[in-house]
Parts: sequence; C-alpha cells; structure tokens
Amino acid sequence: MKLLKTTLLTTLSFFLFSSLMAQNVSIGLRTGATYFKVRNSLIEEEAEYSLGLNVAIPVEIKFNEYLALQPELHFTQKGVLFEDQVEGEKRTLDFKTNFIEIPVLFKMSYGPGKLRANAFLGTSANYAINRYVVQKIGDDRDRENIDFVNEGNVQDARWEFSALGGVGLSMKAGPGNIVLDARYSIGVTDDSEFEGERPKNWKTSTNRGCTLSLGYTIPLK
Repeated sequence: MKLLKTTLLTTLSFFLFSSLMAQNVSIGLRTGATYFKVRNSLIEEEAEYSLGLNVAIPVEIKFNEYLALQPELHFTQKGVLFEDQVEGEKRTLDFKTNFIEIPVLFKMSYGPGKLRANAFLGTSANYAINRYVVQKIGDDRDRENIDFVNEGNVQDARWEFSALGGVGLSMKAGPGNIVLDARYSIGVTDDSEFEGERPKNWKTSTNRGCTLSLGYTIPLK
C-alpha cells in the first residue's frame, strides 16, 4: 500500500508538471465495448471471452505536434465466460468484475490535415469495485452478486496493474476531434493475494483483452 501511494503521488506530480510544460491540453469522453477473459492454465480450454462496457475520460497533454501524455479515468468491465449443458440445454456463466482504471499513456500522432493516426503505449492501475455472475439457461437469466474474499491465507486482490498499447484515429470536427481507439491490455498482477508465502503449484490468474471505443475531445486552451 505504501508503494501504491508513492506511485500515485509521483504520477500526480508528473501530471501537474507536464500540464505546465505542455503546449495545450484536451479533455474528452469515449464509450465502447470490452472483450476480456481470464488467463489461467487450469481453465485455458474452457474459458471464453466476455463482452463488457467501457467508459473513459481522456486528458491529452500535448508537448508538440507528434508527442503527448494521456492520463485517463475509466469504468471498465472485465470478465470470463463459460459454457456447458444442463439437462440438454445450453448454459452460460458470465463472470464480470467492474473496475475503476487510471491508465497513463505515451501517445504519438502523425498525419496531414484533419485526419491523424495515433499509437500509444502505457500502464494502468485498476481497482475492482464489485463482481457478479450472470447465469443463462435457455430463456432464463439470473444475476447474482459475488463477494470479494478478504479473509484467510488466499484473498481476492482488489488492485490490478496492467500493461497496454493500441492504435487509433482522430478527425477534426467542429472545435474538437472525433476519436476512434482500439487497445489491448495484459494484466501483470495476480487476481489473488496471500498471507505469507504463495502456495506451491499456484496457478496465476490475470485479465487480458481488448477495448474498442469512440468519442470526442475538446481543447481546453
């Protein structure tokens, strides 16, 4: 936790310094879909990708025509889907976790005129706010909340860190820009934490998947 606070304070200080040095700042809103699953060798064959929701508020701090820093605030759904048969009917179990995410991206842009291509690379600190499962058998659909495990030797980790990269397009429209964004995210931390040593033969579970979103950004100065 001490390391996390230090990291967040350092990042905030860097944002403030960058804002002062930047040529201009833009803010926007994007919304789109996520397509995630859990990576774990024990469930690799059974796990399927789960479709979810993403809403993002990006802040672009532009240093010059080609380079910018882009911190963001996200609501993101990540999950994993399982399918089987119950009494001859198809059953799906769609496990979802809702995250508040704070990605920090280095962004490069290039292109003439109104249309520009973007590429970005960065990391993200994510906090799980709740979790649930949707079971569907035939036409019957049922949702049940899942509590986080916070006692015992093995607990659910609420914090997740991930690496991400992607590409996008931006097109001048009115005072701002229409933006299309596609990215891939790989979790680098286990979704469980331990009191003491990690159990032997423990299989790490991480989230990975892609996000596609569309939005609009407006310059602040």
